[in-house]
Amino acid sequence: TSGSSPKVYRSVDAGDTWQQLSNGLPTSGKRRCELAASNTPGILYVVYGDSNNGYGGVYRSKNGGNSWTQMSSTPNIMGWSNTGSGSGGQAWYDMSIACDPNNENTIYVGGVNIWKSTNGGSTWSIVGHWYGAGSTPYVHADHHDAVFRPNTSELYVGTDGGVYKTTNGGASWSELNDGMNISQYYKISQSTSDTSLIVAGAQDNGSHLRSNTFNWSEVTGGDGMDNGVDAVNDNILYTSVYYGDFYRSNNGGAFFSPDGTKLIFRASRPKSKEEVEEYKELLSKGLVKPTEMELFICDSDGSNLKQITYLGNANWSPFFHPSGEKIIFSSNFEAVLGFPFNLYMIDIDGKNLERITYSDTFDAFPVFSNDGKKIAFSSNRNNGGTRETNLFIAEWVE
Repeated sequence: TSGSSPKVYRSVDAGDTWQQLSNGLPTSGKRRCELAASNTPGILYVVYGDSNNGYGGVYRSKNGGNSWTQMSSTPNIMGWSNTGSGSGGQAWYDMSIACDPNNENTIYVGGVNIWKSTNGGSTWSIVGHWYGAGSTPYVHADHHDAVFRPNTSELYVGTDGGVYKTTNGGASWSELNDGMNISQYYKISQSTSDTSLIVAGAQDNGSHLRSNTFNWSEVTGGDGMDNGVDAVNDNILYTSVYYGDFYRSNNGGAFFSPDGTKLIFRASRPKSKEEVEEYKELLSKGLVKPTEMELFICDSDGSNLKQITYLGNANWSPFFHPSGEKIIFSSNFEAVLGFPFNLYMIDIDGKNLERITYSDTFDAFPVFSNDGKKIAFSSNRNNGGTRETNLFIAEWVE
């Protein structure tokens, strides 16, 4: 059960009567719990969400629920980090647990991410992360169910981004969503002059743009909500996120230099055969791998294309300085585990890289005022450990 004091019950007569199991289980301070049964008779697991919706512990029973032992309460496997750091989480919304049919000590717990234990819940390793931080495989956020194929170690998980499968213990995952028309759109907007141009906001799957070539791409993340296409100018597009952030593009989704002669954008450029195959597969679905992106610049007609960063990891959200000679952008190239993101500046010829912010969270989407005296950007700083992203403005001093 869930609520302020979740409880576990057992029936031994096919559901006619029920008995609460409490020997060794917490009786207060928890938000929600989920249960998993091993193929080994008598071995059960229950995972709890804490009162702050973080990790409230895993408990194991070896006697059918008569008594329970707490196996762990750290790290915070209900949170957003790929290291289990931080507090809180979304246990109120997303939680799952499953036990490998072929190994009573191997369990998986899903929250925002998915974690694995091979010793009954005593220690944990992350096997799927909501944006693929570090070297962790990407699996869409918000896990609601986890089921093994009977008598195998083949695991299927249900998330807000669809169904994923692993056949190798979480070392890699396959997305199983082709042909599943299950995206939930809050709002769809269409150009008044070009019916092929569409912007759509999807629940927990970002805002999507369909161009006049009928290709789809995700242009902003999170929960895509309200959106719009300008009534007289198709280059002006709007998207939003559920907690109140709004985005506007004045050029159909890319950024031009102040004089309109150059275009700056971020892109993936695979090199090995395996990388090319993966890139093409993702591109066929209108996707790119967001963890490996560099910045490119070209003339506004697409000629004279040049890569200006070779930093590794994710370099994105570029914006021209009003002089037209520099680019400010967000990057995690100095982060060991894929986080944090900070703002950097670089000349348009790729020289004189300079770090601008020194945050330990997330800084992105920088925009200069037209006179170059102010800069605005979004950040997770000063949010009390929550996921809130707010706008900040600062004076720009050369």
